[in-house]
Amino acid sequence: MNGTTIHSATGIGVPKCQEDFRRMHRGFRKELWTKLVEVLIIDEISMLSGEWLDNLERMLRELTHYYGRGEFQQYLRMPMKDIPAFGGIQVVVVGDFYQLPPVTKGGAAPRFAFEARCWPSVVRRCFELHKVFRQSDPEFIDALAQVRVGRCSAAAEAMLRACRGRPLPDFDGISATRLFTHKDDCNRLNEQRLRALPGAAVTFRARDSGRDEAALSALRVSTPAPPELQLKVGAQVILTKTLDQEKGLVNGAAGVVVKLLASKHPVVRFRAGCELIVRVEPFTLSSGGAVVATRQQLPLDYGWAISVHKSQGMSLARVQMSLGRAFESGQVYVALSRARSLDGLSLIDIDFSKIRANPKVVRFHERMRDE
Repeated sequence: MNGTTIHSATGIGVPKCQEDFRRMHRGFRKELWTKLVEVLIIDEISMLSGEWLDNLERMLRELTHYYGRGEFQQYLRMPMKDIPAFGGIQVVVVGDFYQLPPVTKGGAAPRFAFEARCWPSVVRRCFELHKVFRQSDPEFIDALAQVRVGRCSAAAEAMLRACRGRPLPDFDGISATRLFTHKDDCNRLNEQRLRALPGAAVTFRARDSGRDEAALSALRVSTPAPPELQLKVGAQVILTKTLDQEKGLVNGAAGVVVKLLASKHPVVRFRAGCELIVRVEPFTLSSGGAVVATRQQLPLDYGWAISVHKSQGMSLARVQMSLGRAFESGQVYVALSRARSLDGLSLIDIDFSKIRANPKVVRFHERMRDE
């Protein structure tokens, strides 16, 4: 779909104050939001705070007030209070509030998107989806459904305890991905594993180009491609971009570097013996159908360990999890639900008391069903 993050599409990046949202008044983004966008689809809405959503909604009304909206010039200079929510743009939000909440600073309680002042006037209808696609084992699906809402029956706990210490042997030279609740643990393990490999590392530095500094800044915030990547033969990696759906070369696919060619391109062996010369790929930022910034980099990142936060949205065939230090509501559920099956799940540690759902999310779902 050539989608991008909401932070990138607006050019706001990570705002420090409400004034940062006025970056949307500049350059190509003003044209994008006042002339081109008709429908805004936000995925993973649980990760967007209510404050962020309110600021975005107000800024889109402000843009419409000053510049109109496409052919609907009757909004031009209309009093702000009379302009439709989001400046008249239709909004569709998708996600699961039982997953990880918005990131906050200083230990402040998260304010979910459904707590935004604009939510009642924007989200008129809610639909709850029930079909599970990632897992197929009914007992595992039932256990995950319990953990999702902060419960864990004796049967579900026994099922998960049976996964503790389960060995997951290397498959085709690729070890199971480690999932940690803290990013520092991931970085530490990835760095240790890379240093332990013999030989010198080859460094791959990204090349960025863009229409202007604002586009480049938005690209740096949103792209999954690292600015610098060091590789050795034996390095375990994951794809950060889908290259061939039919061959399973999708975002998150695990592999191992088996050769570094004279051209310095890595040869990566993925599961099922598929070998691929991985070449630099473009990671683009688009606006109104036009590419405004591009990063040229290998579509790879380290695959020995990733954080639960980074794994959100991934499906992992073989995964070892360290969940004893879980600290956030929904974190254990997000981690466990990344596993495609119980056979591919191994628990290094788990604290069952950390299985919890945010009470505000529970109440929101209860109200939604009542309505």
